[in-house]
Amino acid sequence: MVVWSIGEVLWDIIPTREHLGGAALNLSANLHRLGGQVTLISGVGQDDRGKRALEAFAAIGMDASKIAVGERPTGVAVIESGPGDEDQSFVIPRPAAFESLSFDRTLKSEAQRSMVDWVYVGTLLQTNSQVEDFTTDLVAGVHSARVFYDMNLRDGHWNLELVHRLSSLCSVLKLNDNEAERLHRLTSPESYFDLPTFCESWSKAHAIDVMCVTLGASGSYIFSQGTGLETPGFAVKLTDTVGAGDAFAAAFLYAYHHDWKLEDAACFANALGAFVASQAGATPYWTIQDVLSVVSPESRCSSLSSLLHVGEVPQLTQS
Repeated sequence: MVVWSIGEVLWDIIPTREHLGGAALNLSANLHRLGGQVTLISGVGQDDRGKRALEAFAAIGMDASKIAVGERPTGVAVIESGPGDEDQSFVIPRPAAFESLSFDRTLKSEAQRSMVDWVYVGTLLQTNSQVEDFTTDLVAGVHSARVFYDMNLRDGHWNLELVHRLSSLCSVLKLNDNEAERLHRLTSPESYFDLPTFCESWSKAHAIDVMCVTLGASGSYIFSQGTGLETPGFAVKLTDTVGAGDAFAAAFLYAYHHDWKLEDAACFANALGAFVASQAGATPYWTIQDVLSVVSPESRCSSLSSLLHVGEVPQLTQS
C-alpha cells in the first residue's frame, strides 16, 4: 500500500502541553504503523519545533525525504476545547513552514515509478493555490492513484468552491456530521438536513465511491453505492480527541484498500479512533491488542478479532 500524504505538519498546543500533529502527519504515522509505505509531503521550519519534528520522524521510521525545511516557522495549532467532545476551536497562524513546499519536476515521475495507490489531502493546505495545482496535476498524471479527502474544515482555512473541487477529485471522502450539516445549510438552505439524503446527494454530485461521516462517540456512518451503514462507536475514557479522526481515517483507508467489508472497515476505524481519544496526543503508540481492547463483546464487529489476528495487519513493534 503506497500513500503520498500532502498536508500540514504542526504542533498541537493545548493549555498544559504540546504534541506533534497535523492531520496529514497523524494519518501518515498511523498508516506507517499498519505497514503502509507512506511519503509525507510537507514542511517544517529551521526552529526548535522543526528540529524536534524531524527527530520524531526518524524515531518513528517515517520517510522524511519530502519534508522541506524552510525559513518560515514550524506550524502550530492552538486548540481550545468547547462543551462537546468535538467542539474545539483551532487557531492556526499562517503563513507557516508547512506551506513552503518544494514542487520540483521529479516528484510526479517519482510518484509514477512508485505506483502510488492513494493521495491523501485535507482542506487547509489546499487553500494554497500552488498546492492545489500540484495535487490536481499529480493525480491526473499518476493513473494508479486514487484520492482520500479528509475534509477537516477549520474556520478561516476553507471555502465552499475548494471543497467542491476536492470532493470531485476524491474516491473516498471523510468528514464529520457537523461538517455535513454545515455544507447542507450552505448548499440547500431551504431543506431539512438528513444525513443519508445529504450523503446520497453529495456523492452523486461529485462521483464519490465512499463517504465516511464520523459521529463522535456514536460511531460512524458509511455511504456507498446508494446504501448507508451506521456502525456504533465504543465507550472509552476520553483524554483528548485530537487525532482521533485522523486515526479513524488511517484505519478505514487501510481496511478499504485491502478490500475489507465496509462494516469491518468502519468497526476497525471506530476502534482505533476511540483508543487514540483515550490517550494523550494525536499519535500515541498503539498495538492491535489496544485496538481490540476497546471493542465490546456485544458489538456487531464479530469478525474484527479474527481479521486482526490472522495476518490481515502486520505485527506492530514499538517505535
